[in-house]
Amino acid sequence: MKTIPINKMTAGVIGLLTATSLGIVQEAQAGTITASSDLAFEDVELTLNGNTIVPLFINTVQGSSGVNLDGNSNDDNFFVPNRSCGETPISGVASAIVPNGSANGGATIDCLNGSVTDASNFANLSITGNQGDASAFGEYTIFTNDFEVNAGDFLDLEGLFTATVAASIDGWRPDDLKSVNANYTATYSVFLDDIEVFTAPTLFDGVSLTNENRSINRTNFINGAQLPIPLDIGTLADYEFLNSGSARIEFFAREQVSARIERESVPEPSALIGLSAIGIGALVSRKKKNNANN
Repeated sequence: MKTIPINKMTAGVIGLLTATSLGIVQEAQAGTITASSDLAFEDVELTLNGNTIVPLFINTVQGSSGVNLDGNSNDDNFFVPNRSCGETPISGVASAIVPNGSANGGATIDCLNGSVTDASNFANLSITGNQGDASAFGEYTIFTNDFEVNAGDFLDLEGLFTATVAASIDGWRPDDLKSVNANYTATYSVFLDDIEVFTAPTLFDGVSLTNENRSINRTNFINGAQLPIPLDIGTLADYEFLNSGSARIEFFAREQVSARIERESVPEPSALIGLSAIGIGALVSRKKKNNANN
């Protein structure tokens, strides 16, 4: 029976182990996750009884971003405190970047004479790696000072909005864990004597993917075209006071994205060395046994 020299078998075992381990790592690194969410308002005006503009103020503009991927991490955040409408533009951006990964969040409000000419926020991310996560958000709050109202007074909210959410996973395999989501939320509430008396239907949309190779991109449409949508469509944002008292209004909008990658189980280098040593030891023992029998 022809025997194979121990040095050749050892080299073959080590080479096989090395090739196998490298192949697993390279495959685990493949694939990219992306997500984005955008919401924009324009020409927003709040009037009382059709002719008196209710002045708007900026409460906070804030956001954050963070990436923790393959042992590398970075984060950022911003916060802009109370401002009156007219000190424009009021904005902030947070950005976090590491090798093979980034996350961004931001918000901007532009207003003039008590009306919001433009308000927008966004969040997006992109990561490619073995293991880690990323997230980002951008949000703002707009409010009014207290103002006196009588029963029968009518609040009229006008303006337009557009919004898009998107998410994608590319390179997922059955033994990986990859997840991503993107969403936005916007609310409008009326308070009377510190009691919430009206909340307009929440503007919300979100997309989410887990362990699949797919892309979703959704934009608000009206009448089959990609056009800004009126805020007061169906008078859902208008309100008539039933009682007199001290009123205030609050607007809130938030964008948020997040993603996660968990790598499959890959042998650690120390484990590979141990396996190599066991293989070499077994071959040496077998060689000595064969020599003794001869």
